[in-house]
Amino acid sequence: MVRDGGSSSPEEPGRLPRIVRLLAYHGAVGVGLGVAFAMLLLLTNPAGLTDLIMESDQPWLPIVMLSAGCALTFGSASMGAAIMTIHWDDDQS
Repeated sequence: MVRDGGSSSPEEPGRLPRIVRLLAYHGAVGVGLGVAFAMLLLLTNPAGLTDLIMESDQPWLPIVMLSAGCALTFGSASMGAAIMTIHWDDDQS
């Protein structure tokens, strides 16, 4: 079980469970960092990446693909780190 900080009361009605809120928060932060990383790549133009993208017929497509890939990767990594750092009770009952 997940430690609840000493509170044994049930969740408030109409509110998402704590684990879902934890994952949603970490996922959103990870997605934000991923998009920021993709934009940083486009701004710094490593190995002529931005020049190559801007010379294409549809430059929005590789930008969206790069941003989505980074957002998915960073979001998944952030959610995984959140799950792995949860304090679990040691009892198996």
